[in-house]
Amino acid sequence: MSDDPTRPLNDPTRPPDGARRPPEEWTGIPSDNTPRPPEGWVPPAPPPPRGDWAPARAGDPQPFAASYVPPPGYSYGPAFAQPTYQPGLGKLSVLPPQASGWNWGAFFFSWIWGLFNGAYVTLWGLLLWFVPSGALVWAIVCGVNGNRWAWQSRDWSSVEHFHAVQRKWAIAALIVFLVAVVTPLIILVLLLTGGSSSG
Repeated sequence: MSDDPTRPLNDPTRPPDGARRPPEEWTGIPSDNTPRPPEGWVPPAPPPPRGDWAPARAGDPQPFAASYVPPPGYSYGPAFAQPTYQPGLGKLSVLPPQASGWNWGAFFFSWIWGLFNGAYVTLWGLLLWFVPSGALVWAIVCGVNGNRWAWQSRDWSSVEHFHAVQRKWAIAALIVFLVAVVTPLIILVLLLTGGSSSG
């Protein structure tokens, strides 16, 4: 029995709400005359991905883009885990080529640099202080891997931001080197040359 909208709601012969009815009764259009798009109509192309995050090839890390906004509900869970240039994701974060290189701050300050940059792996260097030449070896390891550790540990806003912070650590390392190494050497040379000339 089809539903007649002119019948009152309390009519016992009226089907309950949600009852299945033929399409022509609830659309007002015969089922064999359903409106269709005009000939030649092409659906619009989807918008390009924000920040050009699509990898060039399967398995390639995605390029970093500070303006990227994840869609609602997006997750970095195991089903979506893949290498990316996005910082702060641990081992999933791949160091961009622009941010690679030697890190003087990590070389000179080791675990102190690591605490401020979230690279807590540098704390292992505290144990190597009791090993002969261990501190020097660990300092070299930190200098080589410092940029990668820092990129994986903190959520940098851009590569420029990353370089700006690491540049300040490099300047601090240079100041410490001049004060702790160069200045004593100059004083020693002056004392030696002054003593020899007076003698």
